[in-house]
Amino acid sequence: MASTKKGWILRKRRYGKSGFKKGHTSWNKGMTKETDERLKKMSKLKSGEKNWMFGKKHSEETIQKMKEHKLSAKPKLFGTPLERHMFFIKLFFLLPFRYQMQWIHELFVRGAWRDGKNGLRWTRLRINARRMRELKAEEMKTTGRIPEVPIAPSGDYDPRILASPLQKS
Repeated sequence: MASTKKGWILRKRRYGKSGFKKGHTSWNKGMTKETDERLKKMSKLKSGEKNWMFGKKHSEETIQKMKEHKLSAKPKLFGTPLERHMFFIKLFFLLPFRYQMQWIHELFVRGAWRDGKNGLRWTRLRINARRMRELKAEEMKTTGRIPEVPIAPSGDYDPRILASPLQKS
């Protein structure tokens, strides 16, 4: 139980009772009676009542909205910020010396030079990561397959390790 001298909240969620004893403190601003009602609904869901959030009607509405809504914006130079961003991304892959231009942008426009050696390293790593992603995408297009993620072996240890003299002590 929390002390009520400083206006802390006394909550007894374990026994099904929740409510405010006194006013809010800095760590719980925004909690209202609606929050208590939501907590009660969540506890009812956990207790085995029908899940009202993912009913059949709700999922059908969501699927319908997803079909109607396009997930990417059309690239336009004079449009919303998202459309401009898409335009520059499309333009980036057509430019020669694009990685050198990105290096200059990261270093001077975004201000990585202010961090000294760490800024230079960060800029180089960022550009190398973008280059590696582009090379991997190009590899997948040319080979026509997605590389498999290696799975860690399971089972017994390697017999060479078990036969090692270090294991026999």
